[in-house]
Amino acid sequence: MSTLFGPVRRRCSAFVAPLSRRPFLLRSTSAALLSVLAVACSSTVDDAAVPAASEVRDGGGAQTEPACVIGTMRCQATLVSRCELGEGGVAAWSAPSRCPGDEGCRAERCEPPTSRQRTQAAAVAGLIAELSAKSAWHEDVDAAALTVRERAAILKGDGEDATYFGSAWRVMNAFPQGHQGLYSAACDAAMPQQNTSRFGVCGRPAADGVVVTLASAQNKLGLRAGDIVLQAGADAGDAMLEAAYMRPVCGSVFPSKSGRLTAGAASFFAHVAAGTVLRVRDSGGALREVTVPEESDAKVTDCTDPFSRSRRIYAEATKRPDGVAVIRLPSFFPYDKTLGANATDADVQAMLDAYRAKIALVFNTVKDAPAIVWDARGNTGGFTPVALAIVSGFGSARAADLSYCRSREFGSSPIAYGVDTYAAYAVEPGGPFAYTGKVAVVTDGLAYSAGDYFPFAAARGSSAVVVGMSAGAFGGGNGPIELAGPPTLFANYDPTACFDVLTGAPLEGSPLPSTPIEYVPTDLAAGKDTPIERAVLALGL
Repeated sequence: MSTLFGPVRRRCSAFVAPLSRRPFLLRSTSAALLSVLAVACSSTVDDAAVPAASEVRDGGGAQTEPACVIGTMRCQATLVSRCELGEGGVAAWSAPSRCPGDEGCRAERCEPPTSRQRTQAAAVAGLIAELSAKSAWHEDVDAAALTVRERAAILKGDGEDATYFGSAWRVMNAFPQGHQGLYSAACDAAMPQQNTSRFGVCGRPAADGVVVTLASAQNKLGLRAGDIVLQAGADAGDAMLEAAYMRPVCGSVFPSKSGRLTAGAASFFAHVAAGTVLRVRDSGGALREVTVPEESDAKVTDCTDPFSRSRRIYAEATKRPDGVAVIRLPSFFPYDKTLGANATDADVQAMLDAYRAKIALVFNTVKDAPAIVWDARGNTGGFTPVALAIVSGFGSARAADLSYCRSREFGSSPIAYGVDTYAAYAVEPGGPFAYTGKVAVVTDGLAYSAGDYFPFAAARGSSAVVVGMSAGAFGGGNGPIELAGPPTLFANYDPTACFDVLTGAPLEGSPLPSTPIEYVPTDLAAGKDTPIERAVLALGL
C-alpha cells in the first residue's frame, strides 16, 4: 500500500470557509487527499454545571442588577433570585436557584423556552450524537451528560443566538480531535473568525497573559509590541487564554493545550467585549489600564502569523546579517490553487509535485547559507509529503518510520478503529532539499496537521534544532455535519486517528517537541523575533 495514497475512508462536503481562515479542508474527494493532505480543515462533562450566557458572549463587561422589591425576581446568569423579606423584615435577594423544568430566567422572570431555542437545542443534540458516533477522538466522552448540560444551557439561556453558538463550540471541544471545526455561512456577522483581531493588534501566549506581537501604529487600544495583557475583566493568566479560546469562533478545534492557548491569544482581540478593562504591563514593567472601545477597525487583521505577515506566498527566504537564512512557510498548500470536487489521484500528485518544486526553488536561493531556519509558525498544513521531503534533506536526517493512521469504526463503544492502516509517514534521507549546513525548525501552537508533522519529523528523524510546540492535530479525514439551527451552522468530524509507530499511542493532542517558546517583551519592543533568535543561538554558529 502506498504511503502517499491510502484508501479513502469517507467522502464529504460541507460549507467551505476561506482557506486563509481555516486550517483544514472541508472537502475530501480522493485517496490522495486523505493521506497526502493534512490541513488544519480525559474528556469528562460536569452535568451539574450549566454554562452562563456571559461565559460565551462577552469578554468581561460589567452587568447591572435590579433593585430588590418584594415579589420581584432577578436573573443571575441562568438562575433566578427572588426578592423576599429577610431577617428583621428587610427585603433581600434569595439564593439563586434554577427555574422549574425547561424554563429559564429571562427579562427578570422565569419563562418557557421559545420554539427557536428548542430547535437549537435539538440541533446541538444532533451534533453530539454525530461526534459521539464518528469522531476519532481517543478518550471517552460522556455524551449523555454532555447532551443534558448543553440542552439546559440553550433552553434555560437568554435566547440569544450567541448562546447557541457557544453551546455548539463547547460540544466541538468536548471531542477535541483536530480537523474538526465550526462555521457559519456568515462567519464575521455570527461569530468572529478564529485567529483574527478587530483592532490591528495580534497576541501570543505569555506566562502571565497575552503578549502583543504586532500593534498597528494607531490602534484603538493604544497597545504596543511587547505589552502584556495581564487581565481582562476577572480573567487572568492561562485562565484568560482558555476563556478566550472557548468563546465561539468560526474555526478549528485545537487538541493540545499549546494549541488552545495560542489560538486563544491569537483570537483574543477578535472578541474581547467593548467596555472590558484590560490590565496591561509594558515592556519596561509599567502598569496601566485600557478600556476596550466600542469602535473597531473596518477590516480585521489576520493573526495566524504572529506579525500578520502575508500568507499569500508559497515560501519566503531571507538572509540575516549573520548569514543565517530564514525560510518562512505559512502552509504546505498552494494558497492560489484549489482541488475540484472530482479531483483524481493524478490531479493531486500533479499539484503536489508542482508545489514541491516551487518550495525547492525558494530553498535553492539560500542553500549556500551556513545554516537555515525553517519558520513554520502558523503553518496551516497541506501536503505532508512536502514537509517530510524538507526534513529528509537535512544533513542529520536518518531513516525513520513516524506514524500510521486508522479510521474510527462508526458507532463503536468503546471507541475502536479499523484494522487497515494508511498514511504511513517516514523520513527518507535525500531528495530535492538536500542540505549539509545546520538546520533549525521553528513552530508554534497554530502549526496544524502537516504543520504538526514537520516538527515531529524533524525531532524524530533528525538532529535539527526544533524550537516551539505545535498544535497536535495529526489526523486529516473529515465529514460534514449540518446544524439546522436556526441559524444554520456547519461542523465537521474527523474519523482519522493517527498513531506513533514507536509507541502505538495516539498522536492527537501530543505534539513533539513538547516545550513552547515565549516571546520576550523587550525583544518585541526592540523589533526582535524571540523564537528565531533562540533558534539561531541553539545552532551554535
